[in-house]
Amino acid sequence: MNRTILVATIFLSLVAHAQKKVPSKTYNLHSEFKYQVEISSMDIIGNTMFVLSESCEYLYQFNIDSLNDSRENIPSMKVHLPFLGGSDVEGLALFDHYVFYINEDGNSIKSFDLETLKPVAIKPNKIKLPKNNSSYRLYTGLEGIDINSELSILYVIQERDKKQETSISRLLAYRIGRKNNEFVLTYLDELEISLEHDFRYSSIALSEDYNSIFLIRSKFIKRSNKGEYFIDKIDFESTSMFSNSKIDMSKIKHFQIDNNKINNANIEGMAHFNNTLYIINDNLESASKNCYKSINKPTYIFTFKDK
Repeated sequence: MNRTILVATIFLSLVAHAQKKVPSKTYNLHSEFKYQVEISSMDIIGNTMFVLSESCEYLYQFNIDSLNDSRENIPSMKVHLPFLGGSDVEGLALFDHYVFYINEDGNSIKSFDLETLKPVAIKPNKIKLPKNNSSYRLYTGLEGIDINSELSILYVIQERDKKQETSISRLLAYRIGRKNNEFVLTYLDELEISLEHDFRYSSIALSEDYNSIFLIRSKFIKRSNKGEYFIDKIDFESTSMFSNSKIDMSKIKHFQIDNNKINNANIEGMAHFNNTLYIINDNLESASKNCYKSINKPTYIFTFKDK
């Protein structure tokens, strides 16, 4: 079925806090994921799940149909990507047989060919990416990416852009084009989202029908050493791009995740498949990356029904 270009719908009523949701299923992963693999990105195409290890520079694949919540799950395939060395990868998205990913260090969008495992150049065309003000530790980098393959539209989310007492995040959209052997990204539009104090966005995922976009919103609570997590949802309707340039948090649908049921996980990767949200945690415990260091926070995959 053909779809027109999407437009963000602003919801006019405050959505009350519902009962906290617990995972419908939790999948334990192979012992390899009990090390500091640092998974912060996920995408699902067909029945294949792709996750990217930032510390180990591996791209893993899982067969959705083979996931089992009563045993450890072994990836169906993994490939080494040495060109990721030094990258601060925070999201990936599949587009045909290409992988697009974001490097938070310097805020850039990059890609590689999934068949040849070689990088493919991206030529910005008024790309208008936000700058990462890392010197002030304001968490202003890019944190999530997803692609509407039917319309060739790429979305990225900024973690947050804190200015004085206000905190916002920007959801940006780009058209994907091709010129010779390069991709060309053309800036289309952006939506500014007002955030509550200390919250940030860490991932986005388009619904399978491209009618909605889901966002992981979280904050760290020092006194309990836990995170507070919400899944926000912005619906789309047909006509053009974002109908408004700004949206307030009170006008966004959401549900809260019970953080006592997710093993204190730092959830940072998300994808939508079969009316279900698949979420994966980043288990890195320190700023020092060590792919071969065993830690007490394994990597899990959690699922939530999207309604």
